[in-house]
Amino acid sequence: MEFENISMGRREALGTLGLAGIAAAVTPLAARAQERPAPQGLAREPALAVGVQDRMYDESMAACTDCMNVCNRTAHHCFEQLKAGKQDHTATLHLTMDCQEFCASCAQLLGRRSPLAREICEACAKACEECAAACEKLSSDSQMVACAQECRDCAKSCREMMKHAGAARTAP
Repeated sequence: MEFENISMGRREALGTLGLAGIAAAVTPLAARAQERPAPQGLAREPALAVGVQDRMYDESMAACTDCMNVCNRTAHHCFEQLKAGKQDHTATLHLTMDCQEFCASCAQLLGRRSPLAREICEACAKACEECAAACEKLSSDSQMVACAQECRDCAKSCREMMKHAGAARTAP
């Protein structure tokens, strides 16, 4: 019975405090957390650098997502071309399917700011370059040309991200 009175007292206190009271209590704690020095071996980045870093991740993630979608549509296109007897789409079918997998994985890891961002971007850029080269061989097909361009754009974005992720990474 005594515990019920204690918990009831807490509920009443929280209700009385309300949102304004909670905000007033939390604000000084948040300010103190920002004043604390970074743990040894880790430097705090200025707010502007964090914004730039987030933008780089987001731009590369968007490029990977766009490329993944175009590769998926192109893989379907290749299936249709193979059904129509155009065997020259066999290699591009395989590469577009593989490329979209690399792009999807890269977008996922970039989205969670993985410490392996540099490695997945390198693999994604290589997959995109191979896919683009294969698609460019079918230059009379507008879908293949569009896929090649999207893959080149994604590879470029991943290469830029590799430079950024490599510079941001610190040795253990």
